[in-house]
Amino acid sequence: MKILVGSLVGGAALVGSTAALLPLAMMTSMGVSDVALAPVSSCTVDASGLTVDDLDTEQLKNAATIIGVAVSLKVPPRGQAIAIATAMQESGLRNLAYGDRDSLGLFQQRPSQGWGSPSEVRDPARAASAFFGGPASPVKNGGLLSVKGWQDMELWEAAQAVQRSGFPTAYAKWEGLANDVVTKLSGATSTCEPLAVGSWTLPISTGYTLTSGFGSRVHPITGEVRFHAGLDMAAPTGTPVRAAAAGEVTWAGVVSGYGNLVRIRHAGNIETYYGHLSAFVVRAGQQVQAGDLIGKVGSTGNSTGPHLHFEVRHNGEPTNPDPFLREKGLKP
Repeated sequence: MKILVGSLVGGAALVGSTAALLPLAMMTSMGVSDVALAPVSSCTVDASGLTVDDLDTEQLKNAATIIGVAVSLKVPPRGQAIAIATAMQESGLRNLAYGDRDSLGLFQQRPSQGWGSPSEVRDPARAASAFFGGPASPVKNGGLLSVKGWQDMELWEAAQAVQRSGFPTAYAKWEGLANDVVTKLSGATSTCEPLAVGSWTLPISTGYTLTSGFGSRVHPITGEVRFHAGLDMAAPTGTPVRAAAAGEVTWAGVVSGYGNLVRIRHAGNIETYYGHLSAFVVRAGQQVQAGDLIGKVGSTGNSTGPHLHFEVRHNGEPTNPDPFLREKGLKP
């Protein structure tokens, strides 16, 4: 059984690999960063022949995903066991489409409490990343890595600090199984692909203001709370918009909501989106380099004023552009 575990969140690759997320020596010049990237974008974990008592294939797959995320974030085995025990108690290590009130997924995270949209909390890799938290967290809720002294707590205490369950000590009964899962899966073979390499640059170099970040927000037009999949960079109409990295333009046209949109596919299954443009100067199939002019700031589509809506996606899933770019030495 080969399990692809990985979904890039905040520049930290969510993978089942023994490769650690190493500190990067970052150098920037004129908004462009050339960084030898240590993280990987995704890994295929070969769990063939591995068995864990009392776990079926579905549960083992979800456990492998959680551990892959943990390894990419440099969470030690103790933290991995806490996450596995938590998921066992909350969902039986199953990606549930139901739960108490609006609770969903492996960790029974609640969209109404800031854990993400219903589809996001049912993404096992993203849910695991949110549980662990830390700088790469896709949510603002505090995760395990934000709990002071979690390494020295009883397993149930650490889990409860994140989950805030009505039955805090219930996590303790899964500690033995969780330790067994971590021990067995830590020996699984993994094959990893490198994250997109080369120069990266901010899509707008200067003269912009960040007006909206990644995550849940009150939509400026509808007034509803919705998930915002990128960064909004307000700038005067006509401000140059540049490719964030080398790649191939896969779309240059009108998309509902985005208005005039350019999409660029980069190495490592990374895509960048540039929305609300007043004009674009590239076409689908065109190769571009980091810093190449691709369009100009505008206010097309669902927009309240001139700005660039910038997204980063990995395997089609939105990831927070802010820490992703900071990982490359760039500060949006």
